[in-house]
Amino acid sequence: MSKFIKKTMIYLLGGFSAALISISSYYFFKWAISSDEISTFAWLLSVGVFNAKFPPSWWEAFFRG
Repeated sequence: MSKFIKKTMIYLLGGFSAALISISSYYFFKWAISSDEISTFAWLLSVGVFNAKFPPSWWEAFFRG
């Protein structure tokens, strides 16, 4: 039972952090588009850094379990 609760907590935490990342990136994207080219470049750079930190294989492994 505790193993199930532990897994559920991990999934909830993962889902919450994913939602937080997507919401913040959406607002940051909106701000970058409404602002100048420098902020758009900064957004693209942050996306590149995020993809370097968490490559697609990491996401595939996470969603497969």
